[in-house]
Amino acid sequence: MNRRFFITGTDTGVGKTVVTAALTLALRARGENAMSVKPVQTGAVNGDDDATWCEGWYDPAPTAAQHADLTMVRLPLPTSPHLAAREAGQRVTIQSLESRVDRLSKDWNPLVIEGAGGLLVPLNETETMLDLIKALRATPVVVARDNLGTLNHTQLTLRALAAEGLIPAAVVLAASTPPRDATDQLIRADNLIELTRRIAPVPVIAFPYLVAMSRASLLAAGAPVAAAIG
Repeated sequence: MNRRFFITGTDTGVGKTVVTAALTLALRARGENAMSVKPVQTGAVNGDDDATWCEGWYDPAPTAAQHADLTMVRLPLPTSPHLAAREAGQRVTIQSLESRVDRLSKDWNPLVIEGAGGLLVPLNETETMLDLIKALRATPVVVARDNLGTLNHTQLTLRALAAEGLIPAAVVLAASTPPRDATDQLIRADNLIELTRRIAPVPVIAFPYLVAMSRASLLAAGAPVAAAIG
């Protein structure tokens, strides 16, 4: 059975890429043939993109041919996919992405699929990231900031998923910076407590701020996420 996890965010810049790499490493460490893929990447210039960064942590890394399959749509403008595609004279469709992901599932299982931004980010004039999750038959994993505002943003994201009959495998509270002061530390601790209480039985995982990024630190941070999603 093909397993697919879709890493979505409550916003852009919440830490999806780091969580994607960490989860994929943790799945591979327990013997699974996991691989990550980001179907649509904006702001991609000179091979600098999130998927390539993730692949750099894997051992063995994808071959050049595999990398070409894993890097699907690359658009230079750092905007929402619909705008970046329009400015590049292209149109991204779910149908074209779905067929390519299906081919990848023949080589890797599970697939960890990183989205662009949040659920309602538009791919084109009619389709969104939420539509892509449904079309790919993927289980969402929601990544949120661990600081002020995340109680609202995270619960709104879960309500949008629930309206489509989707339940996330986990919510990951990602720390992108160390706590600034005692108040900030209190807020972050309370976010974990409140979300755990409010969205049960969906597990809430605290993903630490990684002072020194390494394969070992990513693997340690990803292990609780892998355990939560089963």
